Amino acid sequence: MIDTFKDLSEVLDLMADDETLEGHLQDFEQAICRAFYENGTVYTFGNGGSSSEADHFAGELIGSGRFLQAGLRGSRPIIRAHALSNNVAAMTAVANDCGYVRWPADFVHALGPHDVLALFSTSCAAHTTQGSNVVDAMVEIALEFQEVRPTVLLFTGEKFLEVRDREHLSWVKAIVIPHTDVCVIQEATLAVIHEVVRRVEARICEVCPD
Repeated sequence: MIDTFKDLSEVLDLMADDETLEGHLQDFEQAICRAFYENGTVYTFGNGGSSSEADHFAGELIGSGRFLQAGLRGSRPIIRAHALSNNVAAMTAVANDCGYVRWPADFVHALGPHDVLALFSTSCAAHTTQGSNVVDAMVEIALEFQEVRPTVLLFTGEKFLEVRDREHLSWVKAIVIPHTDVCVIQEATLAVIHEVVRRVEARICEVCPD
């Protein structure tokens, strides 16, 4: 069997039996539903392949009013979501003036108390000397919002556990894929995305039936 397939199968088996992960999935579900009920927006961000996953997550939440409810147009209210990497004008302006590492940290000042920021990073840039704009965004929120912070959801891999001063980010709700390989983390993250959206949709459809 191809190593990627084997590793992914083993990781998904571990995750399926992980009670801690179940608690995190419930936290993610509750955070997004709360944003929906309180007229907040779910903003998503990632770099490279994680950017595509952030866009995918936002698309599933919007979903023309359906995810598993395919063919039943308007079967649930649309969840407001936006992938920050799609805002090319703002992203390139910040990159040009301040360096790309400042995006999305500069954006967090526009977040409201009912908004959710969903961040995707397979490694939190542990393999580079440049640091991580994903980690910087979380630190910026910690500094900017001393009392009521916007909710931050993090989809990441084991390298996040090596981030310096990670204890200062204990308030961040994180799902850590138990692997270090980028491909395996991204494949498993896609499964997590779909599970979170499935749960959110089920709850919203229960509260807001046709």
